[in-house]
Amino acid sequence: MRACLTSVLVSLTLLAGSAQADAHVQSVGTFGGFIRAGVADVPQSNGFLTFSADSNVSAHRLRWQNLMPGGKDFVLGEMRFPGNRETSQLKFIDWSTLAPTATLSGARVTAYLSRTFPAVHYESTTTEFTFATAIDGRAPMSRMTSVVNGKIRTLELDSTAAINMDAMSEPWILLWSGGAAGWPFEVPILLTFEKHPARAMSGSNGVSFSFSGPMGSVNVMPLKGLRRFTAAQAQLWNKEIPADLIIESRAWVSILAAFPVGLTETFTIDEHSGSVAIQDSYRYHSATDAWGTVPTPIAPFPPTVVRAAHKGYPVQYPAAQPVESAISTFYGPFAYAPGQVANYTLPLPHALTRLPIPLRVLNSPATAPIRAELERLLTEDLPRDPATFFIPNDDRAATLMCDAFATLKPDSPLRNRFQALVPRLLANSFSDTSLLASTEPVTRQSYLSPVQHSFGQESFDREWYIGRQLTTIARCAEALDLKIAREVWPKILGLYQYDRIFYDWATGSVLSSVYGINQLADGIHFAWEGMLGVARLARLVGDTATFEDAAYRSARQQLALFATWQQAEWSREIDYGIAHFSAQKIDAQEVETRGAIDAWTEEFGSATLEFRSLWQTTNFIYFDNSAQYSFYRDYGLAKQLKTLEYDIMPRLHPGWTDGNVFEPVDGRFYGSDHTAAHLLARAVLFHDDSATLYALFQSARGTKAEKQWYSMYFYGSAGPLLLGIERAQAPVVELPVALAQLVESTFDAKTARVTLKLLGRCDAKGVVRMRMPNGEWKNYPVVLVRDEKTTFSARVR
Repeated sequence: MRACLTSVLVSLTLLAGSAQADAHVQSVGTFGGFIRAGVADVPQSNGFLTFSADSNVSAHRLRWQNLMPGGKDFVLGEMRFPGNRETSQLKFIDWSTLAPTATLSGARVTAYLSRTFPAVHYESTTTEFTFATAIDGRAPMSRMTSVVNGKIRTLELDSTAAINMDAMSEPWILLWSGGAAGWPFEVPILLTFEKHPARAMSGSNGVSFSFSGPMGSVNVMPLKGLRRFTAAQAQLWNKEIPADLIIESRAWVSILAAFPVGLTETFTIDEHSGSVAIQDSYRYHSATDAWGTVPTPIAPFPPTVVRAAHKGYPVQYPAAQPVESAISTFYGPFAYAPGQVANYTLPLPHALTRLPIPLRVLNSPATAPIRAELERLLTEDLPRDPATFFIPNDDRAATLMCDAFATLKPDSPLRNRFQALVPRLLANSFSDTSLLASTEPVTRQSYLSPVQHSFGQESFDREWYIGRQLTTIARCAEALDLKIAREVWPKILGLYQYDRIFYDWATGSVLSSVYGINQLADGIHFAWEGMLGVARLARLVGDTATFEDAAYRSARQQLALFATWQQAEWSREIDYGIAHFSAQKIDAQEVETRGAIDAWTEEFGSATLEFRSLWQTTNFIYFDNSAQYSFYRDYGLAKQLKTLEYDIMPRLHPGWTDGNVFEPVDGRFYGSDHTAAHLLARAVLFHDDSATLYALFQSARGTKAEKQWYSMYFYGSAGPLLLGIERAQAPVVELPVALAQLVESTFDAKTARVTLKLLGRCDAKGVVRMRMPNGEWKNYPVVLVRDEKTTFSARVR
């Protein structure tokens, strides 16, 4: 569906992306921080593609976090440099790269750590270093494979003899344990050199290398990324090391000689094809080593993009298919394009132009009591004045009023009341006292977030609250009057700044924590919905740059949503499943692959779901996200969700609607807003019988759950649910919201006729998309005239 405004191809960079109020926003990625009580808090530990590391480069430890029994970390190794630390600095280069630096007894050491690359690049003026592996009771690595006088040689390391490196023919060595006792698995570690080491010495801690002058640069990486070998396999290597390890070690030498230290992402929106073309352009530290290696730059693709493409997401590669390495990252396979640029194309979200709409169902005995209860709630339970304490309740109330508006009878008292009240509620939630201005301390960029009183000074859930607030104003401006958004547009952009600043390249998702720690399941959805709302509003108010930026960002966020449903299987494949509740590794076969994940995580990839918690069966359908269910249908996820909803969830939680049954894992009663989320999914996605759903909704009345703050009968839960179950047997109707404002919507159950009254946003020919429950989609044309009302009526079969 084409928009009202003329669409053109526009190329925007991440640094010059969108907002008229600030044209030079850059993402801090996962490297962000927070200012609390005037004091900056920036984490010193971060996660990368194949390990996590901190900023202490004098003893720089590479870890696999939470991998060992009891949730302890496994240390891949520690780079140790001699001297006493005099100064240290954690330098932020961009959203892809950190460069912690230390001065040690006058010598400089810098580690370049990239969110886009599976290695770490060290540069130093020191003349020696040690790669220590005898950590946490383990013996040091006892094997070193290299090329000596043109031949592959494996040395068995001991602590008595120095090794002369003069005959080292190629600039790499591979360290491994040989299946030594104390090593739970084999992890071959590749080191590549710029300068020729003079000697190597095996000690009680690990292997030390010394140079005749400054050491220059050294690259370190786990050769296979997260892939591990058994001790039994490694013991066979003592006879003959596998050829693929040698081939891969040699292949990485020239690649690591051009280490990426910067990334600019640009994009081009093409609404004609419904796609966004994305280009990642890299900058490098390149060096010709002592052996004459010619640096070979490569341009990595985000691993979630490659993984999603493997699982059927419509990613296109206009230049060539990615080259896939044997390296497994936390998020998917490491793949790249030769050269300095990687190009790929993603579909634009359908919700940029069309959304499902509520319907008032007529002539249906089953839905009459549902409508009566809904209108009672709208009349009696909704606030009549803006909140003075928990301001998000204004957003929840306004969203419900705006969604219900077109289902109310014209000129009814409720419509008139909502027309007057909604602008007051939103004016309150967008007032200066309801918004908190924060500064991200690494980049010194500012953004707005909702004041949540006790939550206002916390560092988490901001994408959740911001997403909901942006969604609310979008849905209300679209339903009632664009003036609502125009009057606070600078503040909308200030809230949207969060999405632009705290944005991760590797996953393509907004972060739930300003520290980069995670991207939570429900927050990913709400951030996506907020981006979509900003994009649609930006187009309608004439801010083309913001529309383009939000369209691009929502396309990447949508892929991240799809990839959450594939990630558990990947976690099982690489045997790195960290359970949500225990934060400990579980056996690969215990990883729950029938659903999505609970979160993308910075330092170990993802937290897997545990369905013994009702919330863990709920977070991917929570709550009242108007675009979410269409996304599940359009991208083939509804079948997987149906198994969860009708088989797994009720089998594990047979009392899921009983508000007197306590669920100890989550610490709350069933029959809550979590139950409401399941009932809503059954209504609008799976079209269960409306009367049955309404009876289940009413069954928790008078229970303990009703008395809790998370009651299913709170208007923010009950209102959307009643709108959903009313139309459970009605057609699914998707409106071209970019072209038309919905004034009134009904479905006559007796005649099977949908009637819509639409106000044209422009002169255009549009399509109303409809289908009967579980039927085939059909497109119905509609002609729209700017600022004129049009009645659309069609009988759906």
